[in-house]
Amino acid sequence: MAHEIDVEIGNRVRTFRRLRGLTQSNLGDAIDVKFQQIQKYETGANRISCSKIWLIAEVLDVSVADFFSGISPTQMPAKNAERKGLIEFIQDPEMMSLCTAFETLSERKKAAFIGLLLSVSKG
Repeated sequence: MAHEIDVEIGNRVRTFRRLRGLTQSNLGDAIDVKFQQIQKYETGANRISCSKIWLIAEVLDVSVADFFSGISPTQMPAKNAERKGLIEFIQDPEMMSLCTAFETLSERKKAAFIGLLLSVSKG
């Protein structure tokens, strides 16, 4: 059975990979493993070695610390439940498209878009 921290790290790899628009094959090629290994990393079935986490961080343009930020073994069950909704949200294809498009907007357009969303959600 996968350790909950391995599962959490795997979820973060998947989230960062998807935010970068990479497939499991793309990431696997970049770090010299098969896409099946990336699948195992992302589910927590296989632990990620230090050297691979370093390479993954480099490819995904995040810091190694981003994979571990906020993880406390004594708080993991609560954190997992809390993050499950966020992870599902980020992994939804429509939300990924929205986030990608939002990222390209100017600050002025971002503020206008947020204002529009807030007014629509209230009405």
